[in-house]
Amino acid sequence: MTCSLNAQEISSTQKVAFYNSCMPSCLKEQNSSPDNASLMDIPFVFNAVCSCYCTRMAMRINSKQSSLLMRGSLDGSDPLANAEIKQLVEESAQKCFASLQ
Repeated sequence: MTCSLNAQEISSTQKVAFYNSCMPSCLKEQNSSPDNASLMDIPFVFNAVCSCYCTRMAMRINSKQSSLLMRGSLDGSDPLANAEIKQLVEESAQKCFASLQ
């Protein structure tokens, strides 16, 4: 697997921490989405999709983006209001969530 390195690359320890914090929130969102009602009896699908998404996010995120996401979780602001974060999220989710559509 190759990934392009960002100028402000985060460490592998930070990537793991990001992944570990991403998974529970992703699973919660998928389990509570009415769009996923037909998949509730096969929850491993959500695990696979969220693992894909969180891995892609962790491998692509840089320190600036990580700080923006962290700030949003602390102060309740919407990190998707930031165009750079919105693009990162959309690009990371694109391939992973396509299987649910």
